[in-house]
Amino acid sequence: MRFLLLPLKSRRAAGFSLVELMVVLAIATILMTIAIPSFKTFIDRQKVLTVAADLYASVSLTRSEAIRRGARVYLLPKDGAAWSNGWVVQTDPADPKTIVYSRDGAPTQLQITPSFSPNNSDLSLVYDGTGRTSSKGSVVARSGFWNIKIGNEQRNLIINLLGRPYLCDPAKTSPC
Repeated sequence: MRFLLLPLKSRRAAGFSLVELMVVLAIATILMTIAIPSFKTFIDRQKVLTVAADLYASVSLTRSEAIRRGARVYLLPKDGAAWSNGWVVQTDPADPKTIVYSRDGAPTQLQITPSFSPNNSDLSLVYDGTGRTSSKGSVVARSGFWNIKIGNEQRNLIINLLGRPYLCDPAKTSPC
């Protein structure tokens, strides 16, 4: 029997050296520094789109319920003061048992600012049995919009004089 003796080569231990690990960490840090601001913008955009879609759905529900019932249906801020704290769709604002839909508050730092005419101080949006808008104590047609905003991301939910809602991006569509 013959044994072949091969010279022993120096073998490195398996793993990473400290220098290799530091280079990888430096590259990861640079990539994270670049990615995090755009990721925050993405998250803000998604928050705005989600709340805008929820409010749009609530307006559509209010309008369709008013037409279906042939009576007034109300879309109101949940606390009576701020839309960002949530909203309700109900058939009688004096009776909490008539709530058709309720939405909890929006994410923190998100602002929902209404701008309606006539009487911008009245926060309610009321649909009558024909699907037209008015305010709580009036039958005068009402139009306007909600501006939904967080940081630089925003959307407008517009209600025309016929009561039809639509969403638009003020940064991309003019006028919006």
